[in-house]
Amino acid sequence: MGIGEFPLATCMSWFSPWIVGAFLSYVKSIVLILIGIWISFVDRGDAADVEAFRFDFSQAVPLGGRANPYSLPPIAFANAQRQGLRHALADPETNHGLAMPYQTLDNALRMAESAPWARSLLLLSDGNKFGTSWDELYKRLGLFSYPEHEASGAYFIPFPVGGRPSLPIGVAIGRNALGAEVYTQSCASCHCRNLFGTPVLGAANLQPRSQEFLNFGHSIAHIPAFIVEHAAGGKNEEFLTFRAAQRKLAFHAAKDPVALGLDTPHASVALSLMKRGTDPYALTHDEYRLAPRKTPLATWPSDVKIANWWTIRYKNKFFVDGSVSGNPVLTNFLWIKLVQGADLEELEDWVLENDEVIRDLTAAVFGAEPPRWSDFFPVHAGQVEMAKAGEQHYRALCARCHGTYSKAWSLPNADELSPADQFQTVGVQYFPDTRLKNVGTDGHRAAATKMISSEINRLHFTQRFGLYLEPGATDSYVPPPLDGIWARWPYLHNNSVPSLADLLSPEDQRPTAFYVVPAIDRTCDFDSDRVGFPTEDRVEQHWRSPERFFDTRIPGLSNKGHDKGIFIVNGVNVMNDRKRRELIAFLKSL
Repeated sequence: MGIGEFPLATCMSWFSPWIVGAFLSYVKSIVLILIGIWISFVDRGDAADVEAFRFDFSQAVPLGGRANPYSLPPIAFANAQRQGLRHALADPETNHGLAMPYQTLDNALRMAESAPWARSLLLLSDGNKFGTSWDELYKRLGLFSYPEHEASGAYFIPFPVGGRPSLPIGVAIGRNALGAEVYTQSCASCHCRNLFGTPVLGAANLQPRSQEFLNFGHSIAHIPAFIVEHAAGGKNEEFLTFRAAQRKLAFHAAKDPVALGLDTPHASVALSLMKRGTDPYALTHDEYRLAPRKTPLATWPSDVKIANWWTIRYKNKFFVDGSVSGNPVLTNFLWIKLVQGADLEELEDWVLENDEVIRDLTAAVFGAEPPRWSDFFPVHAGQVEMAKAGEQHYRALCARCHGTYSKAWSLPNADELSPADQFQTVGVQYFPDTRLKNVGTDGHRAAATKMISSEINRLHFTQRFGLYLEPGATDSYVPPPLDGIWARWPYLHNNSVPSLADLLSPEDQRPTAFYVVPAIDRTCDFDSDRVGFPTEDRVEQHWRSPERFFDTRIPGLSNKGHDKGIFIVNGVNVMNDRKRRELIAFLKSL
Protein backbone atom coordinates (compact mmCIF):
# COMPACT_ATOMS: atom_id res chain seq x y z
CA MET A 1 0.00 0.00 0.00
CA GLY A 2 1.48 3.31 -1.03
CA ILE A 3 1.52 6.44 0.96
CA GLY A 4 -1.24 7.84 -1.13
CA GLU A 5 -3.35 4.95 -0.16
CA PHE A 6 -2.85 5.33 3.62
CA PRO A 7 -6.29 5.60 5.26
CA LEU A 8 -7.00 9.23 6.21
CA ALA A 9 -8.82 8.23 9.38
CA THR A 10 -5.82 6.21 10.59
CA CYS A 11 -3.46 9.13 9.86
CA MET A 12 -5.63 11.52 11.76
CA SER A 13 -5.96 9.18 14.71
CA TRP A 14 -2.16 8.85 15.00
CA PHE A 15 -1.16 12.46 14.43
CA SER A 16 -4.06 14.65 15.54
CA PRO A 17 -2.90 14.98 19.19
CA TRP A 18 0.58 15.96 18.04
CA ILE A 19 -0.75 18.35 15.41
CA VAL A 20 -3.19 20.00 17.75
CA GLY A 21 -0.56 20.29 20.47
CA ALA A 22 1.99 21.75 18.10
CA PHE A 23 -0.56 24.14 16.71
CA LEU A 24 -1.57 25.32 20.20
CA SER A 25 2.09 25.67 21.21
CA TYR A 26 2.72 27.75 18.09
CA VAL A 27 -0.28 29.96 18.80
CA LYS A 28 0.83 30.33 22.43
CA SER A 29 4.31 31.43 21.31
CA ILE A 30 2.86 34.00 18.96
CA VAL A 31 0.56 35.31 21.69
CA LEU A 32 3.43 35.56 24.17
CA ILE A 33 5.54 37.43 21.65
CA LEU A 34 2.70 39.85 20.98
CA ILE A 35 2.13 40.31 24.71
CA GLY A 36 5.85 40.98 25.19
CA ILE A 37 5.79 43.59 22.44
CA TRP A 38 2.69 45.17 23.99
CA ILE A 39 4.25 45.22 27.47
CA SER A 40 7.41 46.75 26.04
CA PHE A 41 5.33 49.37 24.30
CA VAL A 42 3.32 50.07 27.45
CA ASP A 43 6.52 50.32 29.50
CA ARG A 44 7.90 52.90 27.07
CA GLY A 45 4.59 54.67 27.35
CA ASP A 46 4.90 54.65 31.16
CA ALA A 47 8.25 56.37 30.94
CA ALA A 48 6.92 59.05 28.62
CA ASP A 49 3.32 59.52 29.67
CA VAL A 50 2.29 57.73 32.85
CA GLU A 51 5.30 58.61 34.99
CA ALA A 52 4.48 62.21 35.70
CA PHE A 53 7.64 62.66 37.79
CA ARG A 54 10.04 61.78 34.97
CA PHE A 55 12.44 64.63 34.24
CA ASP A 56 16.12 64.83 33.34
CA PHE A 57 17.45 66.55 36.46
CA SER A 58 21.02 66.31 35.18
CA GLN A 59 20.44 68.83 32.39
CA ALA A 60 21.88 72.32 32.77
CA VAL A 61 19.96 74.55 35.17
CA PRO A 62 18.57 77.75 33.64
CA LEU A 63 19.48 81.14 35.06
CA GLY A 64 17.46 81.69 38.21
CA GLY A 65 16.94 77.98 38.89
CA ARG A 66 13.97 75.72 38.15
CA ALA A 67 11.35 76.08 40.82
CA ASN A 68 8.87 74.43 38.44
CA PRO A 69 10.83 71.58 36.80
CA TYR A 70 7.78 70.11 35.06
CA SER A 71 6.74 73.47 33.56
CA LEU A 72 3.23 73.15 34.96
CA PRO A 73 0.81 76.02 34.33
CA PRO A 74 0.64 78.42 37.32
CA ILE A 75 -2.59 77.07 38.81
CA ALA A 76 -1.57 73.45 38.28
CA PHE A 77 1.85 74.17 39.82
CA ALA A 78 0.28 75.79 42.88
CA ASN A 79 -2.03 72.81 43.30
CA ALA A 80 0.87 70.38 42.89
CA GLN A 81 2.86 72.27 45.52
CA ARG A 82 -0.03 72.24 47.99
CA GLN A 83 -0.66 68.55 47.48
CA GLY A 84 3.06 67.77 47.60
CA LEU A 85 3.45 69.56 50.93
CA ARG A 86 0.45 67.64 52.25
CA HIS A 87 2.21 64.42 51.24
CA ALA A 88 5.37 65.61 52.99
CA LEU A 89 3.33 66.23 56.14
CA ALA A 90 1.21 63.09 56.02
CA ASP A 91 3.38 60.28 54.57
CA PRO A 92 1.48 59.12 51.45
CA GLU A 93 2.80 55.55 51.51
CA THR A 94 1.92 53.47 54.58
CA ASN A 95 1.58 49.89 53.30
CA HIS A 96 5.15 49.21 52.14
CA GLY A 97 7.11 51.26 54.65
CA LEU A 98 7.28 50.86 58.39
CA ALA A 99 3.99 51.62 60.16
CA MET A 100 3.02 50.76 63.73
CA PRO A 101 -0.61 50.22 64.86
CA TYR A 102 -1.59 53.51 66.40
CA GLN A 103 -4.29 52.27 68.74
CA THR A 104 -2.03 49.50 70.04
CA LEU A 105 0.75 52.00 70.76
CA ASP A 106 -1.74 54.34 72.39
CA ASN A 107 -3.05 51.52 74.59
CA ALA A 108 0.49 50.51 75.50
CA LEU A 109 1.31 54.04 76.60
CA ARG A 110 -1.91 54.24 78.61
CA MET A 111 -1.07 50.91 80.22
CA ALA A 112 2.35 52.30 81.11
CA GLU A 113 0.69 55.15 82.98
CA SER A 114 -1.36 52.79 85.16
CA ALA A 115 0.53 49.49 85.20
CA PRO A 116 4.09 49.48 86.66
CA TRP A 117 5.02 46.31 84.74
CA ALA A 118 4.07 47.90 81.42
CA ARG A 119 5.96 51.08 82.24
CA SER A 120 9.05 49.05 83.16
CA LEU A 121 8.80 47.15 79.87
CA LEU A 122 8.67 50.36 77.82
CA LEU A 123 11.52 51.92 79.74
CA LEU A 124 13.56 48.79 79.24
CA SER A 125 12.83 48.65 75.52
CA ASP A 126 13.88 52.21 74.67
CA GLY A 127 16.63 52.83 77.20
CA ASN A 128 14.47 55.51 78.82
CA LYS A 129 14.98 57.82 75.82
CA PHE A 130 11.46 58.26 74.51
CA GLY A 131 9.56 58.15 77.78
CA THR A 132 6.18 56.54 78.35
CA SER A 133 3.74 59.05 76.84
CA TRP A 134 3.03 60.63 73.48
CA ASP A 135 4.06 64.07 74.75
CA GLU A 136 7.41 62.76 75.93
CA LEU A 137 7.93 60.99 72.62
CA TYR A 138 7.08 64.10 70.57
CA LYS A 139 9.36 66.25 72.69
CA ARG A 140 12.19 63.80 72.22
CA LEU A 141 11.72 63.94 68.45
CA GLY A 142 11.79 67.75 68.45
CA LEU A 143 8.29 67.99 66.98
CA PHE A 144 6.07 71.04 67.42
CA SER A 145 2.55 72.22 66.71
CA TYR A 146 1.04 73.40 63.45
CA PRO A 147 0.68 77.18 63.08
CA GLU A 148 -2.71 78.70 63.77
CA HIS A 149 -3.12 79.57 60.09
CA GLU A 150 -1.69 78.21 56.83
CA ALA A 151 0.35 81.41 56.23
CA SER A 152 2.10 81.92 52.87
CA GLY A 153 5.45 81.94 51.08
CA ALA A 154 8.26 80.26 53.00
CA TYR A 155 5.89 79.69 55.92
CA PHE A 156 3.08 78.01 53.98
CA ILE A 157 2.05 74.76 55.68
CA PRO A 158 -1.20 73.46 54.20
CA PHE A 159 -3.73 71.84 56.47
CA PRO A 160 -5.51 68.62 55.46
CA VAL A 161 -9.10 68.80 54.29
CA GLY A 162 -10.37 68.38 57.85
CA GLY A 163 -8.60 71.50 59.12
CA ARG A 164 -5.68 72.20 61.44
CA PRO A 165 -4.29 68.94 62.89
CA SER A 166 -4.05 68.53 66.64
CA LEU A 167 -0.99 66.28 66.38
CA PRO A 168 2.50 67.81 65.88
CA ILE A 169 4.09 68.46 62.50
CA GLY A 170 5.84 65.28 61.39
CA VAL A 171 3.35 62.84 62.89
CA ALA A 172 1.27 60.97 60.33
CA ILE A 173 -1.74 58.85 61.21
CA GLY A 174 -3.05 56.92 58.24
CA ARG A 175 -4.90 53.70 57.49
CA ASN A 176 -3.26 50.64 55.97
CA ALA A 177 -4.63 47.93 53.69
CA LEU A 178 -5.82 45.94 56.71
CA GLY A 179 -7.97 48.83 57.82
CA ALA A 180 -5.90 49.62 60.92
CA GLU A 181 -4.89 53.13 61.92
CA VAL A 182 -1.11 53.34 61.72
CA TYR A 183 1.50 55.71 63.13
CA THR A 184 4.35 56.85 60.89
CA GLN A 185 6.67 59.83 60.70
CA SER A 186 6.53 62.02 57.65
CA CYS A 187 9.23 63.93 55.77
CA ALA A 188 8.44 66.94 57.95
CA SER A 189 9.76 65.23 61.08
CA CYS A 190 13.28 65.93 59.76
CA HIS A 191 12.65 68.71 57.24
CA CYS A 192 10.85 71.30 59.38
CA ARG A 193 12.50 73.76 61.73
CA ASN A 194 10.87 75.69 64.52
CA LEU A 195 12.34 79.09 63.71
CA PHE A 196 11.61 81.26 66.77
CA GLY A 197 8.09 79.89 67.05
CA THR A 198 7.41 79.82 63.29
CA PRO A 199 7.51 76.43 61.54
CA VAL A 200 9.50 76.47 58.28
CA LEU A 201 8.81 73.38 56.16
CA GLY A 202 11.94 72.59 54.18
CA ALA A 203 14.40 73.73 56.84
CA ALA A 204 16.36 71.14 58.82
CA ASN A 205 15.10 70.08 62.23
CA LEU A 206 17.80 70.92 64.76
CA GLN A 207 17.27 67.68 66.65
CA PRO A 208 16.20 64.97 64.16
CA ARG A 209 16.07 61.54 65.74
CA SER A 210 14.60 59.41 62.95
CA GLN A 211 17.31 56.74 63.14
CA GLU A 212 17.11 56.63 66.90
CA PHE A 213 13.33 56.31 66.69
CA LEU A 214 13.65 53.40 64.23
CA ASN A 215 15.99 51.71 66.67
CA PHE A 216 13.39 52.30 69.37
CA GLY A 217 10.83 50.62 67.13
CA HIS A 218 13.26 47.76 66.59
CA SER A 219 13.48 47.22 70.34
CA ILE A 220 9.75 47.32 71.07
CA ALA A 221 9.18 44.89 68.22
CA HIS A 222 10.63 42.23 70.51
CA ILE A 223 7.84 42.66 73.04
CA PRO A 224 6.14 39.26 73.47
CA ALA A 225 3.18 38.67 71.16
CA PHE A 226 0.69 38.02 73.96
CA ILE A 227 1.34 41.49 75.41
CA VAL A 228 0.88 43.09 72.00
CA GLU A 229 -2.33 41.12 71.50
CA HIS A 230 -3.57 42.42 74.85
CA ALA A 231 -2.64 46.01 73.94
CA ALA A 232 -4.34 45.56 70.55
CA GLY A 233 -7.62 45.05 72.38
CA GLY A 234 -8.44 41.91 70.44
CA LYS A 235 -8.43 43.69 67.08
CA ASN A 236 -6.89 41.32 64.58
CA GLU A 237 -5.97 44.07 62.12
CA GLU A 238 -3.94 45.82 64.85
CA PHE A 239 -2.13 42.64 65.80
CA LEU A 240 -1.37 41.75 62.17
CA THR A 241 -0.10 45.29 61.55
CA PHE A 242 2.29 44.94 64.47
CA ARG A 243 3.49 41.58 63.17
CA ALA A 244 4.08 43.12 59.71
CA ALA A 245 6.10 45.91 61.35
CA GLN A 246 8.13 43.29 63.21
CA ARG A 247 8.93 41.62 59.91
CA LYS A 248 10.13 44.86 58.34
CA LEU A 249 12.16 45.83 61.39
CA ALA A 250 13.97 42.50 61.15
CA PHE A 251 15.67 43.90 58.02
CA HIS A 252 16.33 47.33 59.48
CA ALA A 253 19.73 48.31 60.82
CA ALA A 254 20.10 52.03 61.52
CA LYS A 255 23.24 53.61 62.90
CA ASP A 256 22.68 56.41 65.39
CA PRO A 257 24.45 59.72 64.62
CA VAL A 258 27.35 60.63 66.86
CA ALA A 259 25.98 64.14 67.46
CA LEU A 260 22.57 65.73 67.74
CA GLY A 261 21.42 67.43 64.53
CA LEU A 262 23.04 64.94 62.15
CA ASP A 263 21.80 61.92 60.20
CA THR A 264 23.50 58.72 58.97
CA PRO A 265 21.71 57.75 55.73
CA HIS A 266 24.73 56.10 54.08
CA ALA A 267 25.51 53.88 57.05
CA SER A 268 21.90 52.99 57.78
CA VAL A 269 21.11 52.10 54.16
CA ALA A 270 24.30 50.06 53.82
CA LEU A 271 23.67 48.14 57.06
CA SER A 272 20.09 47.43 56.04
CA LEU A 273 21.18 46.22 52.59
CA MET A 274 23.67 43.87 54.25
CA LYS A 275 20.65 41.99 55.63
CA ARG A 276 19.21 41.52 52.14
CA GLY A 277 20.05 39.50 49.07
CA THR A 278 22.48 40.62 46.38
CA ASP A 279 19.79 40.33 43.69
CA PRO A 280 18.39 43.44 41.91
CA TYR A 281 15.44 43.63 44.33
CA ALA A 282 17.52 42.99 47.48
CA LEU A 283 15.10 40.30 48.63
CA THR A 284 14.38 39.95 52.32
CA HIS A 285 15.05 36.29 53.17
CA ASP A 286 15.87 35.12 56.69
CA GLU A 287 19.14 33.58 55.52
CA TYR A 288 20.44 37.08 54.76
CA ARG A 289 19.08 38.53 57.98
CA LEU A 290 20.69 35.83 60.12
CA ALA A 291 24.05 36.16 58.37
CA PRO A 292 24.37 39.78 57.21
CA ARG A 293 27.25 40.78 55.00
CA LYS A 294 29.92 43.19 56.22
CA THR A 295 30.27 46.87 55.32
CA PRO A 296 32.97 49.37 56.33
CA LEU A 297 30.17 51.87 56.96
CA ALA A 298 29.35 50.01 60.17
CA THR A 299 32.21 51.94 61.77
CA TRP A 300 33.20 54.57 59.19
CA PRO A 301 32.02 58.11 60.14
CA SER A 302 29.46 59.26 57.58
CA ASP A 303 27.28 61.67 59.56
CA VAL A 304 25.75 64.53 57.59
CA LYS A 305 23.39 67.44 58.17
CA ILE A 306 19.76 67.34 57.06
CA ALA A 307 19.31 69.09 53.71
CA ASN A 308 17.19 72.21 53.31
CA TRP A 309 14.86 72.27 50.32
CA TRP A 310 14.97 75.75 48.83
CA THR A 311 18.45 75.51 47.28
CA ILE A 312 17.65 72.33 45.33
CA ARG A 313 16.09 74.30 42.45
CA TYR A 314 19.55 75.63 41.52
CA LYS A 315 21.31 72.24 41.26
CA ASN A 316 21.62 69.36 38.82
CA LYS A 317 23.70 67.21 41.18
CA PHE A 318 22.40 66.36 44.62
CA PHE A 319 23.51 65.23 48.07
CA VAL A 320 26.30 67.21 49.73
CA ASP A 321 28.89 65.49 47.54
CA GLY A 322 26.94 65.86 44.27
CA SER A 323 26.77 62.10 43.82
CA VAL A 324 23.15 61.92 42.58
CA SER A 325 21.93 63.37 39.29
CA GLY A 326 18.48 61.73 39.27
CA ASN A 327 15.35 62.91 41.06
CA PRO A 328 16.57 63.74 44.61
CA VAL A 329 13.07 63.31 46.09
CA LEU A 330 12.66 59.80 44.68
CA THR A 331 16.23 58.98 45.76
CA ASN A 332 15.46 59.91 49.36
CA PHE A 333 12.17 58.02 49.14
CA LEU A 334 14.07 54.86 48.16
CA TRP A 335 16.66 55.25 50.90
CA ILE A 336 14.07 55.81 53.62
CA LYS A 337 12.05 52.78 52.56
CA LEU A 338 15.18 50.61 52.39
CA VAL A 339 15.94 51.37 56.01
CA GLN A 340 12.32 50.62 56.86
CA GLY A 341 12.55 47.11 55.43
CA ALA A 342 10.27 47.66 52.43
CA ASP A 343 9.87 45.14 49.62
CA LEU A 344 11.48 46.94 46.68
CA GLU A 345 9.42 45.20 44.03
CA GLU A 346 6.20 46.22 45.76
CA LEU A 347 7.59 49.71 46.29
CA GLU A 348 8.44 50.06 42.61
CA ASP A 349 4.89 49.06 41.69
CA TRP A 350 3.52 51.61 44.15
CA VAL A 351 5.65 54.38 42.65
CA LEU A 352 4.47 53.53 39.14
CA GLU A 353 0.85 53.50 40.26
CA ASN A 354 1.23 56.74 42.23
CA ASP A 355 3.47 58.73 39.94
CA GLU A 356 1.63 61.98 40.62
CA VAL A 357 2.46 61.69 44.32
CA ILE A 358 6.18 61.72 43.48
CA ARG A 359 5.64 64.54 40.97
CA ASP A 360 3.79 66.67 43.54
CA LEU A 361 6.39 65.99 46.25
CA THR A 362 9.11 67.00 43.79
CA ALA A 363 7.23 70.17 42.84
CA ALA A 364 6.85 71.05 46.52
CA VAL A 365 10.56 70.59 47.26
CA PHE A 366 11.79 72.47 44.17
CA GLY A 367 9.27 75.26 44.77
CA ALA A 368 10.28 75.81 48.40
CA GLU A 369 11.25 79.36 49.41
CA PRO A 370 13.74 80.47 52.08
CA PRO A 371 12.82 82.44 55.20
CA ARG A 372 14.00 86.05 55.19
CA TRP A 373 15.97 87.82 57.89
CA SER A 374 13.63 90.81 57.79
CA ASP A 375 10.70 88.55 58.74
CA PHE A 376 12.24 88.07 62.19
CA PHE A 377 14.56 91.00 62.79
CA PRO A 378 14.27 94.74 62.08
CA VAL A 379 16.40 96.16 59.28
CA HIS A 380 17.60 99.76 59.47
CA ALA A 381 19.34 101.95 56.92
CA GLY A 382 22.75 101.50 58.54
CA GLN A 383 22.49 97.75 58.20
CA VAL A 384 21.71 98.09 54.50
CA GLU A 385 24.81 100.23 54.02
CA MET A 386 26.91 97.67 55.89
CA ALA A 387 25.48 94.89 53.73
CA LYS A 388 26.31 96.87 50.58
CA ALA A 389 29.93 97.00 51.70
CA GLY A 390 29.76 93.29 52.47
CA GLU A 391 28.55 92.62 48.93
CA GLN A 392 31.93 93.77 47.61
CA HIS A 393 33.78 91.37 49.92
CA TYR A 394 31.42 88.59 48.88
CA ARG A 395 32.08 89.15 45.18
CA ALA A 396 35.83 89.12 45.78
CA LEU A 397 35.97 86.07 48.06
CA CYS A 398 32.87 83.90 47.70
CA ALA A 399 31.04 84.37 44.39
CA ARG A 400 33.30 82.09 42.37
CA CYS A 401 32.00 79.09 44.36
CA HIS A 402 28.56 80.17 45.64
CA GLY A 403 27.14 82.24 42.78
CA THR A 404 25.96 85.86 42.73
CA TYR A 405 22.83 87.54 44.08
CA SER A 406 21.00 90.57 42.76
CA LYS A 407 19.76 92.86 45.52
CA ALA A 408 16.80 95.21 45.66
CA TRP A 409 19.12 98.01 46.81
CA SER A 410 20.56 98.03 43.28
CA LEU A 411 17.20 98.56 41.58
CA PRO A 412 16.52 101.94 39.89
CA ASN A 413 13.78 102.73 42.44
CA ALA A 414 15.73 101.55 45.48
CA ASP A 415 15.45 104.97 47.17
CA GLU A 416 11.68 104.53 47.28
CA LEU A 417 11.95 101.21 49.14
CA SER A 418 12.07 100.69 52.89
CA PRO A 419 15.31 99.27 54.36
CA ALA A 420 13.60 95.88 54.81
CA ASP A 421 12.55 95.86 51.15
CA GLN A 422 16.02 96.94 49.99
CA PHE A 423 17.41 93.97 51.93
CA GLN A 424 15.61 91.47 49.69
CA THR A 425 17.22 89.29 47.02
CA VAL A 426 15.61 89.72 43.60
CA GLY A 427 17.71 87.24 41.63
CA VAL A 428 20.02 84.26 42.16
CA GLN A 429 22.68 83.42 39.61
CA TYR A 430 24.15 80.04 40.48
CA PHE A 431 25.80 77.75 37.88
CA PRO A 432 24.27 75.73 35.02
CA ASP A 433 26.17 72.64 36.19
CA THR A 434 26.67 72.00 39.88
CA ARG A 435 30.31 72.09 40.87
CA LEU A 436 32.36 70.15 43.42
CA LYS A 437 35.13 71.78 45.40
CA ASN A 438 37.70 70.56 47.90
CA VAL A 439 38.16 73.34 50.45
CA GLY A 440 39.87 71.20 53.06
CA THR A 441 36.79 70.16 55.04
CA ASP A 442 36.34 66.75 56.71
CA GLY A 443 36.42 64.12 53.96
CA HIS A 444 34.78 61.19 55.73
CA ARG A 445 31.30 61.75 54.31
CA ALA A 446 32.53 62.06 50.70
CA ALA A 447 34.53 58.84 51.06
CA ALA A 448 31.44 57.02 52.36
CA THR A 449 29.73 57.33 48.97
CA LYS A 450 32.35 55.07 47.41
CA MET A 451 31.57 52.44 50.04
CA ILE A 452 27.88 52.22 49.17
CA SER A 453 27.59 53.18 45.49
CA SER A 454 27.85 49.64 44.08
CA GLU A 455 25.14 48.41 46.48
CA ILE A 456 22.78 51.18 45.40
CA ASN A 457 23.54 51.03 41.69
CA ARG A 458 22.83 47.30 41.40
CA LEU A 459 19.19 47.76 42.46
CA HIS A 460 16.50 47.50 39.79
CA PHE A 461 14.70 50.46 41.39
CA THR A 462 17.80 52.62 40.92
CA GLN A 463 18.24 51.54 37.32
CA ARG A 464 14.53 51.82 36.53
CA PHE A 465 14.38 55.45 37.62
CA GLY A 466 17.94 56.62 36.91
CA LEU A 467 18.97 57.18 40.54
CA TYR A 468 22.61 56.13 40.24
CA LEU A 469 25.15 57.08 42.87
CA GLU A 470 28.41 58.36 41.38
CA PRO A 471 31.23 59.26 43.81
CA GLY A 472 32.91 62.57 43.12
CA ALA A 473 36.45 63.78 43.64
CA THR A 474 38.18 62.93 46.91
CA ASP A 475 37.15 65.12 49.87
CA SER A 476 35.03 67.29 47.57
CA TYR A 477 31.56 68.71 48.26
CA VAL A 478 29.07 70.99 46.55
CA PRO A 479 29.54 74.68 47.50
CA PRO A 480 25.79 75.32 47.90
CA PRO A 481 23.77 78.34 46.85
CA LEU A 482 23.56 80.72 49.82
CA ASP A 483 19.91 81.71 49.51
CA GLY A 484 18.58 81.75 53.08
CA ILE A 485 22.04 80.93 54.48
CA TRP A 486 21.33 82.82 57.72
CA ALA A 487 18.66 80.21 58.66
CA ARG A 488 20.86 77.17 58.00
CA TRP A 489 23.11 77.15 61.04
CA PRO A 490 25.21 75.23 62.10
CA TYR A 491 27.48 75.18 59.06
CA LEU A 492 29.50 72.83 56.84
CA HIS A 493 28.19 69.44 55.74
CA ASN A 494 28.75 67.95 59.20
CA ASN A 495 27.36 70.86 61.30
CA SER A 496 30.79 71.37 62.85
CA VAL A 497 30.81 75.20 62.78
CA PRO A 498 28.22 76.86 65.06
CA SER A 499 27.95 80.30 63.39
CA LEU A 500 28.78 82.33 60.30
CA ALA A 501 31.27 84.36 62.31
CA ASP A 502 33.13 81.15 63.15
CA LEU A 503 32.98 79.97 59.53
CA LEU A 504 34.63 83.23 58.47
CA SER A 505 37.42 82.75 61.01
CA PRO A 506 40.56 80.61 60.61
CA GLU A 507 39.97 76.99 61.57
CA ASP A 508 42.30 77.20 64.59
CA GLN A 509 40.12 80.00 66.02
CA ARG A 510 36.83 78.09 65.77
CA PRO A 511 35.21 76.52 68.84
CA THR A 512 36.34 72.98 69.50
CA ALA A 513 32.95 72.23 71.07
CA PHE A 514 29.56 73.88 71.47
CA TYR A 515 25.98 73.13 72.47
CA VAL A 516 23.20 72.32 69.98
CA VAL A 517 20.36 74.64 71.02
CA PRO A 518 16.85 74.67 69.48
CA ALA A 519 15.86 78.02 67.95
CA ILE A 520 12.96 78.79 70.28
CA ASP A 521 13.83 82.25 71.58
CA ARG A 522 15.56 84.62 69.15
CA THR A 523 17.25 86.52 72.01
CA CYS A 524 18.47 83.57 74.08
CA ASP A 525 18.86 80.64 71.69
CA PHE A 526 20.38 82.52 68.77
CA ASP A 527 23.27 84.92 68.36
CA SER A 528 22.05 87.45 65.79
CA ASP A 529 25.44 89.15 65.52
CA ARG A 530 27.37 85.96 64.85
CA VAL A 531 24.40 84.22 63.14
CA GLY A 532 24.20 80.84 64.80
CA PHE A 533 24.29 79.12 68.14
CA PRO A 534 25.09 81.31 71.14
CA THR A 535 28.63 81.04 72.43
CA GLU A 536 29.10 78.62 75.30
CA ASP A 537 29.08 81.31 77.98
CA ARG A 538 25.61 82.43 76.79
CA VAL A 539 23.96 79.00 76.59
CA GLU A 540 21.21 78.66 79.17
CA GLN A 541 21.72 75.98 81.79
CA HIS A 542 18.80 73.78 80.74
CA TRP A 543 20.41 73.27 77.31
CA ARG A 544 23.75 72.17 78.76
CA SER A 545 23.25 68.42 78.57
CA PRO A 546 25.86 65.85 77.43
CA GLU A 547 23.64 64.87 74.53
CA ARG A 548 23.63 68.45 73.18
CA PHE A 549 27.40 68.74 73.45
CA PHE A 550 28.94 68.78 69.96
CA ASP A 551 32.63 67.81 69.98
CA THR A 552 34.54 68.49 66.76
CA ARG A 553 37.37 66.19 67.88
CA ILE A 554 35.22 63.15 67.13
CA PRO A 555 36.17 61.48 63.80
CA GLY A 556 33.96 62.78 61.02
CA LEU A 557 33.08 66.00 62.89
CA SER A 558 36.22 68.02 62.16
CA ASN A 559 35.65 71.77 61.74
CA LYS A 560 38.71 72.28 59.58
CA GLY A 561 38.80 73.86 56.13
CA HIS A 562 36.97 76.61 54.26
CA ASP A 563 39.62 79.19 55.09
CA LYS A 564 42.86 78.68 53.13
CA GLY A 565 42.53 79.89 49.57
CA ILE A 566 39.33 81.73 50.45
CA PHE A 567 40.08 84.45 53.00
CA ILE A 568 43.53 83.22 53.96
CA VAL A 569 45.62 84.06 50.90
CA ASN A 570 49.31 83.15 50.82
CA GLY A 571 49.16 82.63 54.58
CA VAL A 572 47.62 86.08 55.24
CA ASN A 573 44.11 86.48 56.66
CA VAL A 574 42.43 89.21 54.60
CA MET A 575 39.27 89.01 56.75
CA ASN A 576 39.58 91.56 59.55
CA ASP A 577 36.78 92.21 62.06
CA ARG A 578 35.21 95.03 60.06
CA LYS A 579 35.13 93.04 56.81
CA ARG A 580 33.69 90.05 58.67
CA ARG A 581 30.84 92.14 60.12
CA GLU A 582 30.10 93.63 56.70
CA LEU A 583 30.16 90.26 54.97
CA ILE A 584 27.86 88.78 57.63
CA ALA A 585 25.47 91.69 57.08
CA PHE A 586 25.35 90.81 53.39
CA LEU A 587 24.83 87.10 54.09
CA LYS A 588 21.91 87.98 56.37
CA SER A 589 20.22 89.62 53.39
CA LEU A 590 20.34 86.48 51.20
